[in-house]
Amino acid sequence: MRNPYVIECRSCENLTSKQYAAAHSGKCKACFTGTKRPQQSDADRNARIIDCGWEAYAREEGHYDQGD
Repeated sequence: MRNPYVIECRSCENLTSKQYAAAHSGKCKACFTGTKRPQQSDADRNARIIDCGWEAYAREEGHYDQGD
């Protein structure tokens, strides 16, 4: 089941909301403003998962259970 509120950015193909893309030439916020989000290393992510638990980390990253 696809999320009806998100779409791929025309520039980087990351997900963004349809509302934001429609108002900003089909681009995500990072591409539209020219600022990129800093990427975390795998070691940082693994430490976060150990500290917070997978569910808390997934909520922070925006990975929500779609009920599939």
